[in-house]
Amino acid sequence: MTLLSFKPNKYFISILLFLISFSISFCYASQIKKDETIIFFPTAAYLDESEKSWIIPVHGWIFEKEDDSLWRKAAVESLLTALELKSKVIKDELFRQRAGLFLVDNEKGKGIKVSLNDKTFNMDRSGNNGHFSGTMVLTQSDLEATNKVTWLSYEAILPEEDKRLFKGRSQLIGKKGIFVISDIDDTIKISNVLDKEELLANTFLRDFKEVEGMAR
Repeated sequence: MTLLSFKPNKYFISILLFLISFSISFCYASQIKKDETIIFFPTAAYLDESEKSWIIPVHGWIFEKEDDSLWRKAAVESLLTALELKSKVIKDELFRQRAGLFLVDNEKGKGIKVSLNDKTFNMDRSGNNGHFSGTMVLTQSDLEATNKVTWLSYEAILPEEDKRLFKGRSQLIGKKGIFVISDIDDTIKISNVLDKEELLANTFLRDFKEVEGMAR
């Protein structure tokens, strides 16, 4: 039996090193493409006194915008017709932004990693609706330097070549307090749900405005 000898040249070694470095960077970054977007929703963190650690929930949404999709443009036109709004409204940037969030591709099965206080946390993979969640845990000692901070900020870890920034926040909840569970429309935000035209305008065409007396 003849044994074949193999002596790698410098080109082979260079390619091998590139593949290794690429695989390492991929393992430590979120599986997000440059045409995909992440939105993090605010959450409330609480102290587990038995473990002397902070439990920090994460909830986010990953999707791909489809601005060039013909059928989505048709859907926006149909929305305008259904809402009985004038066709010129489609040129309004605020309307396009808000209506566009209803016309996206939700990204399923995405692995997201987030960074907080120089620590990395893996999130559960995104579901059919593009939503993902997870939990970060920090000890009290991890937060000693930030004991006067009421909000923690974290961000998604992206591939090295992706310079975008997707940030989320979680509020540190004290040992004692009062929770107020409420809807939003006409309780927190002015919507005017009893007037169809005003409701649509406040939802799609105007800057959101809080109900008088609501704390920001």
